[in-house]
Amino acid sequence: MVARFTSLAFMLVLLVAVMPTVSVGATAPAVFSPEEQTLASVLLTQRGNDGLQPLTIDPTLTLLAEQRCAEMASEHSFGHVTTDGKTVFDLLGAYGITYHKLGETLAMNANTPDPGTEAARDLMNSPRHHAILFDTQYTAIGFGHSVDADGIQYFAVIVLS
Repeated sequence: MVARFTSLAFMLVLLVAVMPTVSVGATAPAVFSPEEQTLASVLLTQRGNDGLQPLTIDPTLTLLAEQRCAEMASEHSFGHVTTDGKTVFDLLGAYGITYHKLGETLAMNANTPDPGTEAARDLMNSPRHHAILFDTQYTAIGFGHSVDADGIQYFAVIVLS
């Protein structure tokens, strides 16, 4: 059923300001899949072209974004709330990460030769997603990607300040 989507079929947005401090970071560098690398490169290059300050690619946020994607792929689901009722807020809380402002964007596509570029393009072409990804208040970003057994590609980008 889901496999018939040939481009970014769904995009969801979550943007909430909640806590007063920022505490992110890990000492290990983020290691990206080729699709994550493409997504990161396209989005961060465009932010630079728009004159925005660079974001710190945070390994912990990347790990959480990867977990979000892996869960969606394994459950064949797509959304900001998991099948067991958890959100990105729960994940950040479990890691003890505090923040002032948080955004999560999700993308999904299939049967495309360049899924990372297509996901980035579709996110940037969506006014709601663009507003999150190009918000000047964010300071850190993480990228995730996973593929389910049917070849559906899941992407998550988590930004915070």
